[in-house]
Amino acid sequence: MGRHQALLTTLRCSPPEKRSMRPGGGQRTVDDIARPVATVEWWYMSRIVPFPVPHAGEFPEDVESLLTWIRSRVAGRLRGLSDDERAKISVPDPESGEQWSARKVLRRLVYHELYHLRQLLRALPA
Repeated sequence: MGRHQALLTTLRCSPPEKRSMRPGGGQRTVDDIARPVATVEWWYMSRIVPFPVPHAGEFPEDVESLLTWIRSRVAGRLRGLSDDERAKISVPDPESGEQWSARKVLRRLVYHELYHLRQLLRALPA
C-alpha cells in the first residue's frame, strides 16, 4: 500500500471519537494533524510554478476528501511539468534565499506525508 493510501486508510478506519481526540493532550485533533498534509501540498507546488490556492467553497471540507482532491491536482500538475519547469531552480522568497526545484517538492511531499502518517499511527493505536 502506498503512503497516501495508508494515510487515507488510517483516517477511514478511525472512529469519529478517536478523530476528535487530542493525542498526548496536545492542542490539535487527529483531523487537525492530517489537514496540513493536504494544504501544504499547494504551498510546495507554488514554490516552483504558479499554483493558485482555491477559494473557499471550491474544495472539499472533510479531511479525507480534501487529501484526495488536492493530491489529484498536485500529481496532475507534477506530471504535466515541462522540461524547463522540471529543470528550473526558483527562489520564491528572496528574503530567505531558499532554492526550490521539482525534485525538492517531490522529496518534501513524501517526507511530510510520512512524518504525519507516523504521527497518526502513534496517536491512533489499533
